[in-house]
Amino acid sequence: MAGFPVSVRYIECGEIFLKSNDEKCSISCDSNGKYKSYSKVAELAIMNVEREIKRVAERRIDLINKYPKQAAYLFPSDHINSIVTNLEIISYVVAYFSDGALAVSVNNKSLWPVQAVFAEIPVPVRDMKSVVMLFGAWLAAKKSPRNPLLIPIITQLEALMQSSIMLKQKDGSRLSYNVRTQQAIFDLPARALFLNTVQYNGYYGCGDCCIEGVVIGRQVYFPFSKKTEKLKDHQFYVQNAKINDGRFIQGIKGPTPLSSILLLPYQTPYDSMHLIYHGHVKTLLKSWREMFSKDVFENGSVFLSNIILPHSFKYQFSSLSDFF
Repeated sequence: MAGFPVSVRYIECGEIFLKSNDEKCSISCDSNGKYKSYSKVAELAIMNVEREIKRVAERRIDLINKYPKQAAYLFPSDHINSIVTNLEIISYVVAYFSDGALAVSVNNKSLWPVQAVFAEIPVPVRDMKSVVMLFGAWLAAKKSPRNPLLIPIITQLEALMQSSIMLKQKDGSRLSYNVRTQQAIFDLPARALFLNTVQYNGYYGCGDCCIEGVVIGRQVYFPFSKKTEKLKDHQFYVQNAKINDGRFIQGIKGPTPLSSILLLPYQTPYDSMHLIYHGHVKTLLKSWREMFSKDVFENGSVFLSNIILPHSFKYQFSSLSDFF
């Protein structure tokens, strides 16, 4: 880890992280005074966010400076085109994410990272491992707690957003850059965890509006209705999060540190990979097999097999014939 300053908290009992920021073990805990096995130990690493930003930004400073000016022509659909930049002070935006899926699993313990990328770096470079920043990581047998993982990172981001950051240019000079956060992307379970809301299959599981689900069998459904439901805006999240009496207010369980740097729920968009490409597309393929011949799927499989994926991809396209 040389060259990557981190703050590491090592706690013999992971329950302390999950229940409190206090590192002292409570005498009321069932595990108090007992031997803590490896699976009970939790580790939390928080990176120096400013150092991480500089590490990546200064290596790709030419792209960060030039791409926003050409993005509308090179990649019209890129979200960088919707950002209003300050022409007097060069600005850049950090889009960070923490997927609900674990990154690594070792001996029944899992690693969940909080990573970030620059919106000013174009794809496919944006997706390369060398330009992904690591802001924090949680290693334990249980999923990461919200506040111990997010608050130290958000505190650093808030400080940078209120000031600026100096980045070295290719000619050796230094320029001041504004820091802003654009969005945080999670899968649905992680989205509910970090926004402190009920899960997506709860009665008020929609993060965008106040539609109430109905139980059919053993599942909660959200049937189509012509009624326009009340939207959940940032003020809705903040006001209802203040009610701390154990009640859930239309899906809001309590406060989230994300509300201080993001406009909820607009800057926490739904994850298209899990919801569409990995989820709904499978359903569509199973429906299409009743509509098209086997040859269509075989030809599609040949087409996909000829696509050259980026080197950072660990997977290849599955054969469409598997869905026939």
